[in-house]
Amino acid sequence: DQGYAYSQFALAECYQRGWGVDKDLRQALLLYRSASEKDYVPAMRKLGMVFSEGLGVDVNDEVAFAWFERAAEEGDVEAQYQLGTFHRDGRATKQDIQEGLQCFNTASNEGHIEAKREIAKVFLEGNGVEQDLEIAAAWFLKAAEAGDVSSQYNVGSMYEKGEGLDRDKDSAITWYRKAARSGSTASQKRLIKLKTEW
Repeated sequence: DQGYAYSQFALAECYQRGWGVDKDLRQALLLYRSASEKDYVPAMRKLGMVFSEGLGVDVNDEVAFAWFERAAEEGDVEAQYQLGTFHRDGRATKQDIQEGLQCFNTASNEGHIEAKREIAKVFLEGNGVEQDLEIAAAWFLKAAEAGDVSSQYNVGSMYEKGEGLDRDKDSAITWYRKAARSGSTASQKRLIKLKTEW
């Protein structure tokens, strides 16, 4: 039955994107639902995304949350991350930063890079928790080491300013360069300024 559900999911992707068939979001939605009813977890997550982002339907946070929750219960890491954003932002549920952090941490433990970055941002901004630049820096480092460009920039900035990390020009340059190589224009600008200001 999972093989059939996978086929429905794959066909839904084709209809959603117009790959080899005329684009038909209604048909895609029906196929995603059918695959989800067969407990095909990627289809559950996709329905969460469809309703969260309004892909061919009106945005419906409550429906999106329910599908993300169902997929997360089945171990879907991206759905767990998405639940974290819903809890953090109070979308379709009461805002609960701690629950959001718990979801991010669960996703992070499974290697979800953006979840690591989101944990860092919560502590950097003191959003619902006490601001802690050292914890923020540690999480940004984890995400940066995993290749997250935004986190690489943030690590460079924290080394440059001595926020959460000891001030270190060479380390700042190293992280800014990594981010710049991946297209971060902000990092490129900081590298130029560091050469003239430090």
